[in-house]
Amino acid sequence: MATGFSVEDFLATPTLEGLDQCRKVDLCEIGAHFGVELSKAKTVAQLREAVLVLLKDKGVPIEEGAVVKAVLTGSPDPSEVKIGVEPGADQVEKSLSTPGSSRASSVSSVSVSTKLKVRLARLKLEAEEREKERAADYRHREAMRKLELDAEMQHAVAKKKLEAELEKKRLDCQFLPKSPITLQPDAPAYPNKPFDASRHIALVPQFREHEIDAYFESLKELLPLLNGQKMLGRL
Repeated sequence: MATGFSVEDFLATPTLEGLDQCRKVDLCEIGAHFGVELSKAKTVAQLREAVLVLLKDKGVPIEEGAVVKAVLTGSPDPSEVKIGVEPGADQVEKSLSTPGSSRASSVSSVSVSTKLKVRLARLKLEAEEREKERAADYRHREAMRKLELDAEMQHAVAKKKLEAELEKKRLDCQFLPKSPITLQPDAPAYPNKPFDASRHIALVPQFREHEIDAYFESLKELLPLLNGQKMLGRL
């Protein structure tokens, strides 16, 4: 059964008033037109809000309808103004006596439209906040990446410098003159100096004939230190 709603006609002149008049099936058709499947389990208000966000993301401008503008500005509804006829008591009475008049419908539409506008403004602010957060995160990551690159560059320069110094020392060692190494024989613990009797004469006791045996005993103890084995043999 035809519903009388056309997505193409709505998108040609999209307005909040027209969106408020859409039913669930109409809202789902708008979503399907943009390749988005909307759940019919949601309420009409939730579907309107989802379609409003979808239209905003797709860059479709939403304009206020004539009824919304009339109520917000206090001007009469264009459909109620007759050309060449002044509004009189009959019109006032008709407006007051007619139940479910277009004025009441317009006020209801304005209430829903105002909620949608508030929601749209909130979504816009949230999108701006997310954009600021993404920009701040991008700047932070760029700064950290720059620090990492600087550290890697400094490390590479220091490594190259160290390698150059080591190579220079290696080349210097290759061109040093090679001198023969001479091994010195081990020096004796005691230098083989000639015996100096004047330095050791004080150790010799005064000669006494009755102490001649003690003299020889002392001489025997000194001779090994004085390299006097030959002297002992002579004695």
